[in-house]
Amino acid sequence: VPTATIEPEAGSATLAGCVAKTIDATASEGGAVKFGCSGSGVLGLDNSGKTIPQTNYAIPAGAIYISPAGSDKNSNSVDGNDSNNGLTIDKPVKTINTAITKVPSGGTIVMRGGEYRDWHNSGSNIIFEGKSFNLQAYPSESPWFNGADVVSTGWASAGTNIWSRTWETPDFCGPGQYYLPVEGGKTPFAPNLTSFATSCVYGDSVKDSTTVAGDPQNVIINGKKLAQVPSKAQVNANTFFYDWNARKMYIGQNPTSNTVELAKRTQAFMLNKGDYAIKGIGFKNYASGGSGGGNWTINSTVFINEPKSSVIENSVFVDNSYAGLGYSRPKDGKSSITNSVFAYNGYAGLHANGSRSAGGRDDFTIEGNVFNTNNDQSFDIKCSGACGAANVKFNNMIGFTAKNNIVENAKAGGYGLWCDINCNDGVMVNNRVINNAKVGIFYEISQGGIIASNLVVDNGQDGIGVTAANTKVYNNTVVFDRGSDPQARGINIFDDNRASICWGDPGIGPDTKDVELANNVVYAKNGGELSASIDSREVGGRDCPPNTTTNTKASEFYNVFDYNAYHRNASNAAFYVWRYDNGNIDFGIRSTAAFTNATGWDSHSIDESGSTDTFFKDQANGDYTLKTNSQPYTNKGKAIPADVAAKLGIPANSVLPRGAISWPQ
Repeated sequence: VPTATIEPEAGSATLAGCVAKTIDATASEGGAVKFGCSGSGVLGLDNSGKTIPQTNYAIPAGAIYISPAGSDKNSNSVDGNDSNNGLTIDKPVKTINTAITKVPSGGTIVMRGGEYRDWHNSGSNIIFEGKSFNLQAYPSESPWFNGADVVSTGWASAGTNIWSRTWETPDFCGPGQYYLPVEGGKTPFAPNLTSFATSCVYGDSVKDSTTVAGDPQNVIINGKKLAQVPSKAQVNANTFFYDWNARKMYIGQNPTSNTVELAKRTQAFMLNKGDYAIKGIGFKNYASGGSGGGNWTINSTVFINEPKSSVIENSVFVDNSYAGLGYSRPKDGKSSITNSVFAYNGYAGLHANGSRSAGGRDDFTIEGNVFNTNNDQSFDIKCSGACGAANVKFNNMIGFTAKNNIVENAKAGGYGLWCDINCNDGVMVNNRVINNAKVGIFYEISQGGIIASNLVVDNGQDGIGVTAANTKVYNNTVVFDRGSDPQARGINIFDDNRASICWGDPGIGPDTKDVELANNVVYAKNGGELSASIDSREVGGRDCPPNTTTNTKASEFYNVFDYNAYHRNASNAAFYVWRYDNGNIDFGIRSTAAFTNATGWDSHSIDESGSTDTFFKDQANGDYTLKTNSQPYTNKGKAIPADVAAKLGIPANSVLPRGAISWPQ
């Protein structure tokens, strides 16, 4: 079985298959644009992940039909039966194993609506599948792969309003791995482990003793996922406890009068080196997880390894224990994800590792998707290896485009949109990045990025973070609240203490240099006074010999730094943070005029202060469109470079109001 590893941390699109499309590409100069299929929620998608976008795909000749049976159906299909040939709508097969066996290479499997409590397996374990195939929903129906089973028997009272039953899952976190104790009898997902990695987690990625984030157990009652707690005493109607030693499950609702589902399967698919399409399909309640041991193929509900091509569209990944969807090397510009929802997954919505080590390009596209409340299990990102709790986490990606996405509400230590470890040519444009627990957009130890026309609001730490070379940051609107975190900064450009010459790791990207920072609007609210941060954190690189100065200084960071617009409550507080060359003190500079005088940068930027919002039409109600009489609207920015303009779909050298040009709404 092949494995894939992720190296440790050292104009709008017309979306195929939608029943209806609501596209408005006419807005410009700071107006919001609505993309995607019509319906509820932003982008016309259900942000909760509870419903699958309705589709109407043509059914090709020779397709294999598959249907659930009995109460798992939600359509008028006949019951699926694996003795059928699957070639006609009235003779569907029942299991995905049979459907894949019957479908010819490159053929199509058509799924009728309902619950498929299924996975592609060898009997007890997930298997890699190398055959190419398309998986699509029957028109106007909603097929769900469900990692949980209804468990209605075997329960007994275990106290007042508590019920329990024996529940064994030996193959969680890898075949035969789940019940292997660590560190003198601890569970493999215990918090504050000293081990670098166990079968379930990286040891220090779960640091809060009151959580059980690394345990892939999942309980759903009447369609609602319950929160796991670390003791029986904490069980109530909305929580569950799993006694790993006794192998017993405890719940706080009577199973005789409620529908109880327990996670049983770890993944739905592991797809390997073929051509794949997944269209109009939902994936929920899988007990994914187990990357702590270094085998990242098992951390995602659907894992796709080095596909020749892949298309994910109009699909949903929700309530899975670890990551919803994972990729290794989505190469050659032939993989894309569009109009899909990734919500409430325990660790991350989407993980993808690119081709930097193997060679070649990825040119991976994610466009018009919703990523909402991932890292739902509250993993920590301050860990020593492979930290990746986020709505979206890329590594080693050589070319990618993240465009017109909603990226919001990543919990606890979760980042929003993040690419790390020598990513190249990363494009992040026209995204709405809101209310993520840590950094909104982070381009880390990488190069050649374009971060433009993003709306970035109320993220817990930095709105936009850049530790990268040759990266252009243009026309973003960043709103932040310093009161939410004393380290919060609107835009943070810095060089950290890693250097490949000292670490001996070519994955450590180039030092921060030749950044362009222009036409951005940065608004500090509710006492937040630090609107832009520019510093060099280290003079010498980590593990370097004494007196080695490998890291860049603040004076080396920029090619362009001008035509920005700032608003803050008070004019007498530190505004810029700047570390002078060969120094180790951060200087707080209180005005744009003083900063320009000291550095020569930002001479055409706007610096406003006061309690009245002079920039946005209706910030209180989430409208960040610029007022037409505001300074950043009337006092236009610098000409937008051709490469940035091309990614935004506007003419080269356009001169527009400052801040984001368009974003999904």
